[in-house]
Amino acid sequence: MIVRSDEPERVLLGAVLVSPGVINSAGDLRPEHFGNVRHATTWAAVQRLAAAGSELDLVTLKAELERAGELAAAGGALYLAQLLDGVPRFTTLASWADLVRGGARRRRLRTGATQLLEISDNGADPARVGAILDALRAEAPSDTRPGFVSAVDVVKAPAPEEIVEGLLFRNSVHVLAGESGAGKTFEAVGLAADIAEGIDHHGRRVTRGTVAYVSFESDALQLRLQALRGRGATLQGLYLLRALDPISPRVERDGTETPSLGETFLTGRLQDLAADLAARGEPPIAAVFIDTVRASLSGSEDSSESVSAYLRAARRILAAVPGAALVLLHHAGWQDGQEKRKRERGSSAFRGNVDATLYLEASEPEPDGSVRLTLRMLKARDAAPRPPLFLVRRKVDLPGFDCWGEPLSSCIVERDTTTREDRERATAARLDAEAQAQERALLHAILEYPEATSINLLRPRVGWGKSTVADVVARALRERLIVEGKRGAPYQITTGGRDLLGLPPSSGTKRDRNGTGDTSVPEAPRGGPGTPPIGVPVPVLSPDRAPGRHGRTKGDRTRGRKGGGR
Repeated sequence: MIVRSDEPERVLLGAVLVSPGVINSAGDLRPEHFGNVRHATTWAAVQRLAAAGSELDLVTLKAELERAGELAAAGGALYLAQLLDGVPRFTTLASWADLVRGGARRRRLRTGATQLLEISDNGADPARVGAILDALRAEAPSDTRPGFVSAVDVVKAPAPEEIVEGLLFRNSVHVLAGESGAGKTFEAVGLAADIAEGIDHHGRRVTRGTVAYVSFESDALQLRLQALRGRGATLQGLYLLRALDPISPRVERDGTETPSLGETFLTGRLQDLAADLAARGEPPIAAVFIDTVRASLSGSEDSSESVSAYLRAARRILAAVPGAALVLLHHAGWQDGQEKRKRERGSSAFRGNVDATLYLEASEPEPDGSVRLTLRMLKARDAAPRPPLFLVRRKVDLPGFDCWGEPLSSCIVERDTTTREDRERATAARLDAEAQAQERALLHAILEYPEATSINLLRPRVGWGKSTVADVVARALRERLIVEGKRGAPYQITTGGRDLLGLPPSSGTKRDRNGTGDTSVPEAPRGGPGTPPIGVPVPVLSPDRAPGRHGRTKGDRTRGRKGGGR
């Protein structure tokens, strides 16, 4: 990571003043490592106080600089106080010290290169050139960039290892997307708990490992964990971290990236957890969850530059825990066209730059309050997508009450044990109920507002869009729930329509459009030949057959002008 500012120096000094006990994490950092003279002077004073065992804070540091006559060289009392601005409550000093040392190394490399240019103009002394080159070689960092690899070796490499069968892969970045309120966090926390315990997740095999769950949102994780405990989860091996600072890097105009406080903080905390697990002989970190992208990203999620920089930071965080999977929880995008409920919100860089994309889709709530979910793999870079998982989100009651005396509750996500046929019947029944609810609303509007003699006049009465009103009117006409009146006359509700509303037959029911005297207009069989099943969207009629301003079709109006009547 190339950093061309003195921000790491300033953050390091501020962090030492906030938490003096972490000064030993800086290692062999010396004043000459600092590029800013004020920072070098301040660090020298910090080291003197630490060596003397004196208390280290803003007051004692100012007193030490005044005693040495270096307060002005350190920027003055006001500048010292400004060192505390923007310093996070928790930070990893070692990472910032590495950045300061890296800046010093680059300055020495630039100095050596400048010296070579100078002696080349004045006649090169071989001995001096050799000494400068040796110094440059010693300072140059080793090249860790990958080189070309033989295709034969690539073929021999092991296949990508799965942490959760068909869902999570080692050393890979995943996006788990879904609509707001679908239950992404419920599913993610349940997945994390199953990985930590090494038990199958909704029938998919799991490799056990420690899980780090990083929450950037103020959600009720405590209640969700209590719900899992009530289901029998032990929660052993699952660690939670509340984070505030976004992980997106700061990108300079020349493309140089500076790691953010959030990235440095999270990387350090993951490394600390990994070291602690190794010391205790616990399983290493197998998965890291970040909840959510929007809360941990700075900049616009619609910008490919912001998203790409964010994902680069995510991969650097993943590199700090080799062998783990990184899961980014994200919201769904606009539900439009063929991509309805199947797209991450924001830039297409989310789909293009990650290794796998999971999508959680929710249906309408069932009468008992449960919600059926479908978890699909929309992208798997190195594996064939598996069949979707059919799940159900259920409400569970928890012990205790909230501040208003209401019982506490949360949700859990379980495997849906119903068959495909059961789900299809349930979906058909739901769609049928929705269609009948639309038809009832239309019939009530016609009954209560007889002056609504056209689709445009019905729209404000039912509160739907024009195409929806046209679809429902066409369906009601086809199913003989209503018949059209003459030009400017209201629609007439048939006996079948009154039955749907639960009303008795009316003696004033209009004769049916066949001209018979039977007031009970025969109904077309629901779902019979030529009639789409209830709940299947009715296509918008062609201009010749679409109901016109007074509910009549273009063909009817043409026949009327020719004297054929209706």
